[in-house]
Amino acid sequence: MKKLDTLLAICPILLNGQILYAIWFDDDYSKFHLTSSGEILAFRSEVEAEKSAGKFRKGLPIGRKQLLDLDACKKWVSKPSADSVDCDAFLSAYDAAGDYRNAAARANLDIGDKKYLQITDKLFWGCNLPSVTPKGKSYIPIWTKEEVKELRTMLEESIAIFESKLSVQD
Repeated sequence: MKKLDTLLAICPILLNGQILYAIWFDDDYSKFHLTSSGEILAFRSEVEAEKSAGKFRKGLPIGRKQLLDLDACKKWVSKPSADSVDCDAFLSAYDAAGDYRNAAARANLDIGDKKYLQITDKLFWGCNLPSVTPKGKSYIPIWTKEEVKELRTMLEESIAIFESKLSVQD
């Protein structure tokens, strides 16, 4: 199997009112750069994250991912409502937690991940990506009470990973 080209990016993470910067990369699957103890390597400044990323994967251009807004997820989890689901932010949080699980397992766990498939499918289509949404159309998911509960649990699990697994370098 041919190895894919590696992508490298700095991932800004907003958690508890503070922006931290992690190193994210994708070769055969998406993952975060971890410390030797298995935590997500994070920095207080983007410059420091870029320096570290440059040492980690020499010669690769360093991109920047969209802000991972875990504070928005935490706010919704504290008062979940079907009317205020942010498909982009919530799917990003779940995907990023999956990227941590991939890195920790040193394997692509995304392929077999069916735990929240119905929820993630609705979130994906609710993002209305131009590449899959016909021009002039949009999909607005309707969430049942049971799905809202499941979404809340999914986000709580995702947030917990970042609250417990970020290793901030000073």
